[in-house]
Amino acid sequence: MLDNVQIATMESALEDLFEIARDSGINILHNYKWRELLQIGSLNDIGINAKAVPGVEGADFTTTKYPIGELKSARILRTKNGFLSKGITFEFDKQKDPLRRKQTLKNDCHFYSYFDGTKQVAQVLVRNKQTKARFCVLAEQKQQEFVAKWRLKEAEGKRVRDTIKFTYRDFIEMPYAEFYAYEKKITKKEFMALFGD
Repeated sequence: MLDNVQIATMESALEDLFEIARDSGINILHNYKWRELLQIGSLNDIGINAKAVPGVEGADFTTTKYPIGELKSARILRTKNGFLSKGITFEFDKQKDPLRRKQTLKNDCHFYSYFDGTKQVAQVLVRNKQTKARFCVLAEQKQQEFVAKWRLKEAEGKRVRDTIKFTYRDFIEMPYAEFYAYEKKITKKEFMALFGD
């Protein structure tokens, strides 16, 4: 439970956030919007001139070259040895819906960020055509596995989480994926070292 000092600190921080939301018209606390805004800043630093797209459906960002951009983020977990956990997942939801499965494959560019608090400690950028093609192959495999599992569980009268997940292993299998640590470009080998490989 929080003590009185912690509650006062939280209230003060929330007041600042609500003031930003009032001034900007953006609810930065809804659905991790604050993470998306930080990711947009990172994309712009990389040179992708991204603009946030309002709302929670469809594209998260857009550019002239990438009209349908997708942002994914996750809170980091660390191993006993201090490495990033390979089990951290980035999820695409609503995969029961055939239209949503198609939409997952239509994104032009993906940006995945591993967050430690407000800091992006590792990032993966998928924008190259060959990288995107590999993403689509993996996504379709994951979708087929999900649909088979969902139908089986539904026949058993059970529920199943409506998502497909991407992990570290998926990213390192994607040719020409771009890797970053603390918003600086790194090699695939350096990215793998963050996870103890």
